[in-house]
Parts: sequence; C-alpha cells; structure tokens
Amino acid sequence: MSHLIQICCWFVTFNILATGVGMLRTSIVTVAVLFVAACGKTSSSDPVDGLKSVMGNLQTKLNNQKPVITPPKPGDPYYTQWWARKIYTNPTMEFDVQKTDSLVSPYRGLVNFECNNRFAKGDSQESVQGELRDFVETKCRATYAFQEKKWVFKALACNRDPSKPTFFEEIEAGDSSVLGQCRSIASSNSP
Repeated sequence: MSHLIQICCWFVTFNILATGVGMLRTSIVTVAVLFVAACGKTSSSDPVDGLKSVMGNLQTKLNNQKPVITPPKPGDPYYTQWWARKIYTNPTMEFDVQKTDSLVSPYRGLVNFECNNRFAKGDSQESVQGELRDFVETKCRATYAFQEKKWVFKALACNRDPSKPTFFEEIEAGDSSVLGQCRSIASSNSP
C-alpha cells in the first residue's frame, strides 16, 4: 500500500510541475479515483487467498507422496515385518483466517485436514508392494502465521486417539511417524 501512496504523490507532483497549480484540483481527483480503484482490488498478499493457496499446495504434496517401504528392524517390536505406507489426504480440507492483536503476525491461519495412511505389512518386500489396503485416518490442524505478506508454518497438531475427538497433540520436528511426515510437508509448504 505504501508504494501506491508514493506513486500517487509523484503523480500529483509531476502534474503540478507540468501543468501549473491550476490543474491541482484535477490531479487530486484523478489520484483519488485511481487510489480507490487500486485499493478495491485483491492483491497477491491477501491473507485468505494466500491461505487457500497454501491449502491447495499442502493437499497436492500430501497426495503425491510415493509409498515408503521399510524392512524389519531387529530389536524393534513394531517393525518385525516389512511395511509399506503412503500418506494422502481427502479433498475436504477446511481453513480459517483469524485476526490477531499482533503487529508481526496480524492473522493466524488454521488448516484442518486428515493425514491418512494407507499401509500393508508382510513377510517380504514383494508382499508389501501391491495395493495398500489398510488405512488409518488422523485428523490434523496446521497453524500458520501471516508475516511479511506470506504464511509461515508454526505448528501441526493431530488427534492420535479417535476416542478423544477434541484432544490434539503437537507433532514435533523430527518425528519419524506418518504424522511427522505430514508435519514435514506442512512446514515446507509455500505457494
């Protein structure tokens, strides 16, 4: 917005110098019309449009993940077999933009989505390379802050326990689970 004001001031100054003070009223009216028209247009730094773009990129990245195949790990009771897993999300993502009192982050963006996991386990690598039939649905909420006209990732919280639908646990950086993979994708997400 400050660039627009500078341009308008330069326009008025140029017109005064070029046409004399007599054209001052016409120049000011012209600048006012241009300024109002420009302010009414949606800019690329619009928080709602920006978060829609972030949400679309997140959905695309989640759904374009390749399956990850993990061999058995001796001594690990969870990985006694071969595993194949692929994360994805469904098309019904929701978002909200909330105004804050912060000067640095005037808006907070919340993106609610499911970090779903299709998987297969078996006795050999070949046995897990077919169709991934089993799945787990996990509700997640990514939090972003609008800073310097762009959305910046802040946190991912997920509900690992469907019996407690309102309990969301923050997923830490470096988490090697499927939800950690979702966090990594959400934190690298930018339009």
